[in-house]
Amino acid sequence: MPPESKVEWQLVGGDWWYTFALALCLGLVLAGAFILFHSGQAERRRGLGLLASGLVGGLFTSTVGLNGSPWNVIDIDIHPYLSHVITAAMLSLAALSGIVVSVGLVFAAARMRARASIGTGVAVVGVGVLVAAIVVQLDGFQSLGEEPGRPANTDTAHKLPFRKLAEGFSTPVGLAFAPNGDLAVVELNPAALSVYSVNGPELSLQKKIELPVPPGGQAFHVVFHPEYPAQPYLYVTTEQQGQDRNLLQVLRIRLDVDPAAAEPVITGLPIGQSQVSNHFGGAIAICGDSLFVTTADTEPNAVHGLPLGTLGVFRQLVQDPLSGLGKVMRWRLDGANIVRDGVVNGEFPQYALGFRNPFSMTCDLLSGQPVVADNGPLDGHDQVRVVAPGTNHGWPLSSGRIEFTAPLFDTGSAHIAPAGIAERREGNGYEYLLAGFMSQSLDSFLVDSSGKRIGKYRLLADVKGGAYAVATDSAGCVYFTSADALFRLEDGRCR
Repeated sequence: MPPESKVEWQLVGGDWWYTFALALCLGLVLAGAFILFHSGQAERRRGLGLLASGLVGGLFTSTVGLNGSPWNVIDIDIHPYLSHVITAAMLSLAALSGIVVSVGLVFAAARMRARASIGTGVAVVGVGVLVAAIVVQLDGFQSLGEEPGRPANTDTAHKLPFRKLAEGFSTPVGLAFAPNGDLAVVELNPAALSVYSVNGPELSLQKKIELPVPPGGQAFHVVFHPEYPAQPYLYVTTEQQGQDRNLLQVLRIRLDVDPAAAEPVITGLPIGQSQVSNHFGGAIAICGDSLFVTTADTEPNAVHGLPLGTLGVFRQLVQDPLSGLGKVMRWRLDGANIVRDGVVNGEFPQYALGFRNPFSMTCDLLSGQPVVADNGPLDGHDQVRVVAPGTNHGWPLSSGRIEFTAPLFDTGSAHIAPAGIAERREGNGYEYLLAGFMSQSLDSFLVDSSGKRIGKYRLLADVKGGAYAVATDSAGCVYFTSADALFRLEDGRCR
């Protein structure tokens, strides 16, 4: 399998606290060494103490931050959906802050001559600047550029106007319409569900619910029961507290009682741990009378670029039919209840396998089968895949993933990071709509009445900071979200 990246040195998923602590320890080591070798006998003991404390502190910080370490008890995360530019800036600031704090400690601990103090400060801050420059240039922390994540030959000549309907959300990653036109919005963190009635561009809030998740836990996607409101339920994927790590669950939310009742109906699915990974899966869709949920390979960021067989790399489990990693799973609706209905019914009701991070899902209007948007590795290959029962979608056998089942669409070397997907009828065929986080856009492509892709990949709207979710109502009107707002595409399809 080709490597995912030439270089992937990642500081525990970009956690700022880890970068700050390591930079502080580095500053102590350098300052201690400077005092030890450039000061008098009386100061050398202090220099040795600073050097030793920096080394011990660095070893302890590394142990605490190791992926999967039993000492990894710190749970302060960089938001997994912040742009890479922001992440790089935060890491750089953390590194420089750690260095500056180290210099302050040295000045307080040792009465050094002015020249020695200035020399130490310049040397240590210089190293901090170097560290910051390296971090900014690392794979995975590069600027998005003027045209971030845009596939080759994208048609950019047909952008459409859009209208802001609501704002003040906290990363609205879940978006779904009910048969009666009600709209549900799920916010990532703090985990919350809002249900609106929709009258043209006007939204009326019916209920807002804080979802039961572990401290710092996240919510992902939402779908209404197909017989709503006669069946007053919707289903939401969220994190669940496990014994030693968070898991993925599906909550059934009943809306015709006050307060709304949330009951776990699916539990114990694997999910990436947010402090070290953003491979969550967690997409949900109801196609016909089947409920589908996706899981990802869940691997930590720090091992994404390492080859199979390396200690800590376990993505090969995606190809294990009995593992819960990298799967689309299926249950059958029985009223408001669900019944396991996998092609392989082990611990998990597997419907299809071979996915990397299928973070969003919809239903194919032609075949009735689920369609996932799977996030590709560092060399590109974000993909849209129609998922037939029992199929294998290739991860991690290659980054292109064409050995067994070809994708409906592949971004090539570009990253759009599809966070949302929807489908609507368009003429005699269909249009797929993609909310791209990395591409910072709402995009689409067309398929004909046989399901074959036609025409160019099209940019519909630029979404500053990234698009997070997309959904269509019964008339084909398109709604989508940014990091804090909800929009409607003004293309003549809205009532």
